[in-house]
Amino acid sequence: MARVRETNDWLLPEELSSGAGPILVLFFDSGRPESRPTARAFAEVAREHSGAFRFLSCDLEENPSVRRDRALDALPAIVLFAEGVEVLRREGAQGRKSISKMLVGKQRKP
Repeated sequence: MARVRETNDWLLPEELSSGAGPILVLFFDSGRPESRPTARAFAEVAREHSGAFRFLSCDLEENPSVRRDRALDALPAIVLFAEGVEVLRREGAQGRKSISKMLVGKQRKP
């Protein structure tokens, strides 16, 4: 079962450049209640797509520099990275279906 692993401002660049396949990152602010439904949906998608993707989360309340560094205008934000490059971004509240659609056609080829 896939799980969402927490990351921070100093680990995130290393994880994104690891070349370990597509990575979906949830950027959120734990102090804002509107982030909770998106975080739950993100965790559900992580369980559904175990093995094909890596799932990370980054709390911007604890890592405020990431918001500036990644030019995140609205939270929560979900960003898909492939080979360290941002390929798709959705900002604002997202449900399970919306998050799952981000993954279509983005799986690592064997």
